[in-house]
Order: sequence, then C-alpha cells, then structure tokens
Amino acid sequence: MKQSYYFPHDSNARTDTKILELRAKYGARGYGLYFMIIEMLREANNYELPIKMEILAYELCEDSKIIKDIIENFELFKIKNNVFFSESLCRRLEKYDSIIEKRRISGKKGGEANAKQVRSKQEANAKQMLKQTLSKLEAKGKLGEERRGEEIKGEEIKEKIINISEQAMPNGRQARGTNYFLDLFKNINPSYEQLFKNKTQRAAIERLIKKYGDEKVEATIHAVEETNKKKYAPTIITPLDLETKLGALISFINKQQQNDTIAFIS
Repeated sequence: MKQSYYFPHDSNARTDTKILELRAKYGARGYGLYFMIIEMLREANNYELPIKMEILAYELCEDSKIIKDIIENFELFKIKNNVFFSESLCRRLEKYDSIIEKRRISGKKGGEANAKQVRSKQEANAKQMLKQTLSKLEAKGKLGEERRGEEIKGEEIKEKIINISEQAMPNGRQARGTNYFLDLFKNINPSYEQLFKNKTQRAAIERLIKKYGDEKVEATIHAVEETNKKKYAPTIITPLDLETKLGALISFINKQQQNDTIAFIS
C-alpha cells in the first residue's frame, strides 16, 4: 500500500478569491481537480512537480487543457525552472515539518537517555558478576591448573579480572548489540574482524544472547580467554565454536573449579 501523507486544509478554502474564480469557471469539478493536484504535490519531493501536462492529465483522468489552465491561469500555483508548486502548501508544510523534526529530535534524545540508563545498569551488573567471580576465585586461591600446572595467585587473578572489566565496558559505548559481542573475540581470535561480516557467526552470537542473556554471554567469552590457555580445554575462537562447544566448556570449567560455578552460561 502506498504511504499517505498529511497536509493542513482550511475548512473555508472554498471561499478564497482565487478558488471562487476557479469554481466559477469549472464548478466543483475544478475545485476537486485543484485539491487532487495539491495532493500530488504533497507526495512529491520538495513539494514540486515537473510541468508535464499530459502526464498530469493521465494521472487525474482529465483533459490536459483544463489541467494546464488550472495550473497556469488562476494564480494558485507558481512556475519556476520547469516545475510548479503551491506557495500556500509549502508554507503550511514548512511549519508542519518543523514540528515533526522537533518531535523527532526530542524522541531521539529521550531514546538516548533511556539507552544510557540501560547501558549503565548492564555495566553495573556485569561488574558485580566479575566481583562475585573474583571473590570465589580468591577464596579458592587459584583459577585452575595452567598448562604447566603452576598456580595463579589471588592478586594475579584480581588484576586479570579488573583488566577484563575495564576492557569490556569502555566509556561511551552504545547499548549492546551483536557487534559489541563480536568485538569481545578480539582477545582470542587474531582475525576477529572477519566475524562482523559473517552471517553464520552473527546468527550464532544472536542465538546465544537470546537464550542466555547479555551478561552471561559476555562473562563466558571472557572465561574463554583463560580456558583457551589450558590443556584439555575446548578451543573456542568464534561465536559458532562457543555455541557448539558450550557443553564441553561448562564441563571443563566445572571440573577445574570442582563444581564451583563462576556465573558463566549454565
């Protein structure tokens, strides 16, 4: 269905001097044709149309001579550079468009404010999850066995997680979307830029977000930065890897932490 557009119409337009002259010559037929032309102008770019009488006549199913007479001889329209327009319509729509633009800007500001509140809440929740993880890890005294079996001390763990938190939530980041989560793979995949244009990878991260939520997905990606370094852990470098190997990852983390859950996807 073709989109319809609004334009103001005075209830006493029929009594305008120029309209009365038009009605005197063509009656209600001329009045109707005038407003049909106005409607066409309203739908046109810049509210103007080329002076092509045969095409206008075809559109209106009328005699081109009558259309030409209405446009050129009743001072209802202005002709300039092979186009014609209605000064009255342009004047009215300038005011209307200004109101619409102000509302659009106001709505955009309101949306940005809401997005900022949502973003702040999400970041606070993510940081809280990281703090909880830190507490559990510090209590345990290690993150798990490294490849060579050495322990990572509590302070080293704390520094790693704080760095993750700062990297994951930089100032000014917009509300989280697919690209935000794909960007998190930069620490585990040197070719992560290729993920952005890969529909399969985008679909995989979107399914994970939908099923588990933003915070758990983000925390899990950060966990992968550590588990990828460990012997016998599933290697995960893409969203599709994460989706297909999620069960193996959870099993590995549970074994390493002796069933001490770390608030990742479960």
